[in-house]
Amino acid sequence: MTELKAFFRCLAAHVKMEMMYRTHLVVGLVSQLTFSLLSIVFVGVFLPPGSNIQGWGFWEILFLLGLGDATFGLSAILVFRTFLVFDSAYVLQGELDTLLVQPVHPLFNLILRNLQVMEFITLLKGLALAAIAGVQAGLSWTPAHILLFAGMIVLGGAVYCGIFILLFSTGFWLPRRSSVAAPLLSLNQLSQYPLLIYPEWLKLLLSSLLPLGFVAYYPGQYLLESGSLLQTGQALPLWLLALVPVLLLLATVRLFAAGLRRYAGAGS
Repeated sequence: MTELKAFFRCLAAHVKMEMMYRTHLVVGLVSQLTFSLLSIVFVGVFLPPGSNIQGWGFWEILFLLGLGDATFGLSAILVFRTFLVFDSAYVLQGELDTLLVQPVHPLFNLILRNLQVMEFITLLKGLALAAIAGVQAGLSWTPAHILLFAGMIVLGGAVYCGIFILLFSTGFWLPRRSSVAAPLLSLNQLSQYPLLIYPEWLKLLLSSLLPLGFVAYYPGQYLLESGSLLQTGQALPLWLLALVPVLLLLATVRLFAAGLRRYAGAGS
């Protein structure tokens, strides 16, 4: 309960800080909307309304885009800034030393210090796009579907959080790991389209070693098939959709703890 109060207090403080820079907020909103519009145009050009790829039509793919944006936005609020600055600021410059002498778990402290409230725009944009596309695709937003959709966003956000924690935890061993992390992070965009359009090796990669398929594709497939909007018969069971994010998050938190034990200070 104490951690929850601390989280919301820090979140409120970050919101107040962002509100001091209204221009930055407007620019962020415009850029996000522009990027979404371009994504919609891209899908419309290559998949006009009425056509489909193995059951995936224009609105179903837009549903995946919205779901992917919402899950990324949720995770980015929590850990994306830490991913960007961890090795340079906390490992090489030694800011992590300060966190180690404070009565708060270092990982939780990192989250509190680096909340990205601007990413609420990404979260809300994704929710709006998924809601509209879901209606157009024929999804009935019953209370059960809304709860399931919210749960899928949390689970997808956990996958992103786990991957971000994995990537910035490597900073304990590779303090200049940006060159390694950037290509992996670029695969993020692939997760917002049906995996069936990719070669088998890439589909296998995004379903196992780097499970970005569990961010949008597999949850979206389950939601649409549960509403009888897709008939592929390939949706993964709900227990697996929940198990993979939880195991990934637990494993990467343990990796961070292992790196923390290895860390001996910036001066070493």
